[in-house]
Amino acid sequence: MATVIANDNYKILSKVFIYGENLPISWNGNQEKSKMWRAFPSDTRDKMTVNDISIHVHDYSIKTDTYYKC
Repeated sequence: MATVIANDNYKILSKVFIYGENLPISWNGNQEKSKMWRAFPSDTRDKMTVNDISIHVHDYSIKTDTYYKC
């Protein structure tokens, strides 16, 4: 997903190791217009809001120091 957010610019991704707990999603903005979430069915997005079905996992991420350079 980080690559989508970075508009396919893989050079701004850093190798990280983050594995956290399952959490519900707290949505900001309009998911139907979101490049990352618009393909998800609305009932799936609703379930992600009330159930702990998402896990915080990253092998690559955009670190803040890299983000501010772009």
